[in-house]
Amino acid sequence: RIALNTGTGEFWRPRLYSKDRWIELASRLKERDFTVVLVGGPSEDEDNQDIAKESGSEYFGVFSYRDFIGLLSLFDVIVTSVSFAFHVGVGLKKQLVLLNNVFNKREFYMYGNGVILEPDLPCVMCYKNDFDSACLAVNCMDLITPETIEREVLRLICDD
Repeated sequence: RIALNTGTGEFWRPRLYSKDRWIELASRLKERDFTVVLVGGPSEDEDNQDIAKESGSEYFGVFSYRDFIGLLSLFDVIVTSVSFAFHVGVGLKKQLVLLNNVFNKREFYMYGNGVILEPDLPCVMCYKNDFDSACLAVNCMDLITPETIEREVLRLICDD
């Protein structure tokens, strides 16, 4: 069972992985017969409904914090950007695929339960809350391909 947490919060726009990329990733994982469930908060509700419809994955709506934590406890792997779901996943000792671009990856300790993926750009860890003219790529998170994420999910499941 794999959770795809599509949210990042309102402040850090560069951390967002695009809806099209989530659809592709969810579809690829579904093709491998994984149970794929989209999770997120109120800001992601509409996109999650669309992603679920396009990919055939599951989406059960927005939950309270307590129920969100309970939901995440059911998964084998959580794919997320730096977010509440990341911190909960670490606390629950879940396998994590962390998508990171704006923070220094050395700030995160995965306790041996996952991998950090970043775009292949020299500007990683810019701490910007939005893209600007100095960015080498707009929506640099999308430089992390669904194939790369899928490969890491498979590696985590097979190594488990």
